[in-house]
Amino acid sequence: MFNMNRKDLLLILAVLFIYLLIGYVFDIDPLKVFIFRVDSFSISFFGLILWIVTVILIRYFHRKSIEKVED
Repeated sequence: MFNMNRKDLLLILAVLFIYLLIGYVFDIDPLKVFIFRVDSFSISFFGLILWIVTVILIRYFHRKSIEKVED
């Protein structure tokens, strides 16, 4: 169903790590995909959508740049 290789998985994890790092260092709740509290855990839908859109855009522009180099 999904055609994912090792580079795609590393990209997804790297973007997640960067958003989590920026979100927790600067205390920006929308960038925190996963919000941990003392007694609970929640998922930010805005952060999740931002994460997915960012990964899709990076993959799109990366593939476009490869196509330009090959032409």
